[in-house]
Amino acid sequence: MTANFRELFISTIQCIDDPGLDEMVRFVASDPLPCWGAIYERFTWLNIGNQALKNLIDRWITEPDCARFLLLLIKFKQTDPEMMDFLATRFAELPDFVQVYMASLPGTRAILEEHCNPVVEQILSRLQNKTTVNREQQIIEAKINKLLRFQWAPTRDNN
Repeated sequence: MTANFRELFISTIQCIDDPGLDEMVRFVASDPLPCWGAIYERFTWLNIGNQALKNLIDRWITEPDCARFLLLLIKFKQTDPEMMDFLATRFAELPDFVQVYMASLPGTRAILEEHCNPVVEQILSRLQNKTTVNREQQIIEAKINKLLRFQWAPTRDNN
């Protein structure tokens, strides 16, 4: 996480009413800056509602500093049909590598095909064979693993 993203993260989250997001503000605002792995881990155990996550996506989908967060959010919510359907409606606005990741996940192809648009068709045509899908998944999973590798975060005693 960068200092610029931290500022954007905090200012955006403070506008959304959700107790889990309030905890995220306290966590992200702590010094020194938490790593993406720690942020992801915190997201997985906080009970943040889908509506709050949709509000974050609405605000962050076109922010270049937010691509990593969107990638991790999709990894976290990939088995949540409501969130995958919502992301499919905003698919054309996602960064390219996030689109490819989402399209390569098992079960998302049908959801994306329901929201047929030229961007969906273009990405799905790139992922016609299993070898290409596997290669793309490996590349993006390596990026995700790199983000998640570092788990540094302030201790709870410091928050």
